Amino acid sequence: MEFYTMLSKYYDDIFSTKEKAVTCIQEEIPLHREARLLDLAAGTGNEALYLGAAGYDVTATDLNPVMVEAMKKKAKNQSVHVTVKSQDMTQLNQSNFNKMDGIYCIGNSFAHLQNLDEMLQVFEGAYQLLKPGGTFIIQIVNYDRIYAQKITALPIIKNKEKRLDFQRHYQLKGNDLLFQMRLTVEGDDGKKETYDNETTLFPLKRAQFETLAQESPFHSWNVYGDFSRNTFSNKSPALVGILTKA
Repeated sequence: MEFYTMLSKYYDDIFSTKEKAVTCIQEEIPLHREARLLDLAAGTGNEALYLGAAGYDVTATDLNPVMVEAMKKKAKNQSVHVTVKSQDMTQLNQSNFNKMDGIYCIGNSFAHLQNLDEMLQVFEGAYQLLKPGGTFIIQIVNYDRIYAQKITALPIIKNKEKRLDFQRHYQLKGNDLLFQMRLTVEGDDGKKETYDNETTLFPLKRAQFETLAQESPFHSWNVYGDFSRNTFSNKSPALVGILTKA
């Protein structure tokens, strides 16, 4: 948690708004009067604020209190109405939220859950919060591809203006995956500060996703390889699951 608290300071310098994700959300959950969205693990709220500005009634959540405060500050500075809450996605409760037209969890946050039981809890909680016909969108890294190609590093994210780079490495360990991060920031004096962190991810693969969907209350779902909804394969960059409540 301490690393992510530090990361919140640089989050917007590393991660820009995922425009293809926003387009997918808008197409899957069309805007109408009082259309409600719930963003799970929203970080500093880039997508939530974009959708809020577009007219959606958005509630954005994150477990990290510093991320939550960053979202509140950004919403105020941008004059965008977004409800911001601290929330563990495995403990979604109908008493804490209105019924939603759509729920989304993007940016690989879902893979930070510890096991399939926790993931199923999120599926079940999302189902209960959705209105009939509502949509749940999940996006994670395509771990079928990571394991098939034995990928041990993702592309380095560089921001020359802010003089930082963000490195991400994998150590493949059976059913678990060790995710190692290194953020390097150069100060005005030319000195570099380096921050390291590692955490264990649950590398959910397509077959496991479909088993979760089958065990959940959802009866309709599709799996795609990106936010453009291209066919999923072992070469796809992502796994995008779109589930619909009957």
